[in-house]
Amino acid sequence: MLNPPGMTFRLLPLILLLSCACALFAQQEAPSHHEIYGGYTFLSNSFNGVPGSRQPLNGWDASVVLNAWRSVRFKAETFGYTGTNLGAPQSPVFILAGCQFARRLGRESVFFEGLAGDVGMNRD
Repeated sequence: MLNPPGMTFRLLPLILLLSCACALFAQQEAPSHHEIYGGYTFLSNSFNGVPGSRQPLNGWDASVVLNAWRSVRFKAETFGYTGTNLGAPQSPVFILAGCQFARRLGRESVFFEGLAGDVGMNRD
């Protein structure tokens, strides 16, 4: 069954509330050595995007960043989507790993990351 066009926008207030609550609880004074992230992701067009039949995909995202070694940290990330387009189910899952380089500038940090990985997608 196809999602109605306004279905995603009905969930937006709930998503914003959860994001703000997580950000408030994540406030801390000492810098963290590890980073764990989980969240919601939205893709505005499906992978088999046939002209005139664009269907958005809802998904999830999770990542882990480990201790720094000389400003370089190891990062592993995975994310996936679910949905349908023209009756064909779509459920790709991405798995990435790589390094993140961070530099502190006062109270803020700037980081660069390079990730490589693989994707698994169903045949439909």
